[in-house]
Amino acid sequence: MQVKRNTVCYLSQMGHNNFIYPKRSSRAIIRDDCDVERLSLITGGEQLTPIRIKRSHLMINKASERDLRDEDHTIVWLDK
Repeated sequence: MQVKRNTVCYLSQMGHNNFIYPKRSSRAIIRDDCDVERLSLITGGEQLTPIRIKRSHLMINKASERDLRDEDHTIVWLDK
């Protein structure tokens, strides 16, 4: 799946039973056009699509950065 530059996305948070949920208060911007992997996660009715993306493709403010684990890729959520 291709995602366009300057797309707003939402970071993830670990929730009940280690499920991954979108955290609407932690936003990031995709810094350049890139290929991402669309994930098949149950979204619980949210109108968001989960994707796996390289962290280097994200512009994240310092306050939201603490929500990320120290990994090369992360899961973020896009509006459908």
